[in-house]
Amino acid sequence: MYWPVNGMTVLYGLSSALRPSKPVFRPSIAGWILQGRLHVLVAKWIAFVGVIVGAIWVGSDISMGSVAWGSISALVTATLAFLALDATARRSSGGHPNDRALFRELLKLLPPAEHGIFFREHDFGNDFLRKYSDALYEFEYLWNSPDKHFIDPDLEVNRRSLYELGAKLAKSIAQCTTPSFGDYCSVVPRHIREIDLPRPPHVIAEAKLLNEASSDFSKQYDHFVEFARTRLNVGEEV
Repeated sequence: MYWPVNGMTVLYGLSSALRPSKPVFRPSIAGWILQGRLHVLVAKWIAFVGVIVGAIWVGSDISMGSVAWGSISALVTATLAFLALDATARRSSGGHPNDRALFRELLKLLPPAEHGIFFREHDFGNDFLRKYSDALYEFEYLWNSPDKHFIDPDLEVNRRSLYELGAKLAKSIAQCTTPSFGDYCSVVPRHIREIDLPRPPHVIAEAKLLNEASSDFSKQYDHFVEFARTRLNVGEEV
């Protein structure tokens, strides 16, 4: 049986389907969003039809005792296109539900309006509330287990970078600070504070170390939050 298609035909059809069309007026922003998602969905189903056609073609060749490279290339091309478009469709629809849930969990542990601002602006030469370091300790303890890994590979790469910097900062805080008074901690030991001695060089060096580690963590945290909001299509309500 002869099928008048080949791998290049399938590729041309997919590229034509994905080629941007002329803008069409829509009465609302939602209309533009729907149009973009429908564009990907249509291309995805074209690729799926290509997979079916390719499979039938290969099956027909096998039943006739031979397999042509054209049928195999068409099947492989259509399958790869379908998988790529399926991944694109998932991203355009807001990502995997597991990733959205993980992102919410992270923002609950380290909310941008509190902990995000603290690690960006605090000078560790001064006292700080223990709740900020406690949250970071929890992040360092829990957020490298398999259940905290994102399915989206780009999100996971960013989570891994955030974790490494957060773990480094958490360990530095644990090593360089002590309880101060009430719910506060400080790099200045209590005996130095009580008799109002000048800060020794090692205390100044530890404060500088913490400030640098906190700045690195904060930059990656801000990047991750911004990237994840865009990737998962979520707003400030999350």
